[in-house]
Amino acid sequence: SRRQRNRERWSRRQRNRERWWRRQQYRERWWRRQRYRERWWRRQRYRERWWRRLWYRERWWRRQWNRDRWWRRLRNRDRWSRRQQNRERWRRRLWNRERWWRRQQYRERWWRRQRYRERWWRRQRYRERWWRRQWNRERWLRRQWNRERWWRRLRNRERWLRRQWYRERWWSRQQYRER
Repeated sequence: SRRQRNRERWSRRQRNRERWWRRQQYRERWWRRQRYRERWWRRQRYRERWWRRLWYRERWWRRQWNRDRWWRRLRNRDRWSRRQQNRERWRRRLWNRERWWRRQQYRERWWRRQRYRERWWRRQRYRERWWRRQWNRERWLRRQWNRERWWRRLRNRERWLRRQWYRERWWSRQQYRER
């Protein structure tokens, strides 16, 4: 019975999937048709006389408007130029500031990443066996060297003390002789 139920469920799912797919197909077709319809409608509009007349009228009107605008601009240029320049300068400054800020962000991110990369790289190094061996060898050598250094220092110190002692004796003898 469980198997039967599972089978039924599976077949239902399959049917639903197919149905969904079909609907999807219809939707897509509908959209495509819509697009074609819109294009067709636009073309029709261009074919119609009243629409063309309207269009031409508006075009004429727009041209007039632009001509006037051009004249106005010409008249206003001397009055507006300084303000305009200031405005543009201000905009440029603002834009440059933003650009600088963005670049700064990138730089900081880059640095942060570098830091993480370096850390990661160091950790990797510690994980590698050859590197650890090398490191231990060098550590051993350093320790040896430091031990020897320590002995040398001790010897030198003793020598120095001895010399001091001799100097002091010599100095006291001199004093004695002078008396």
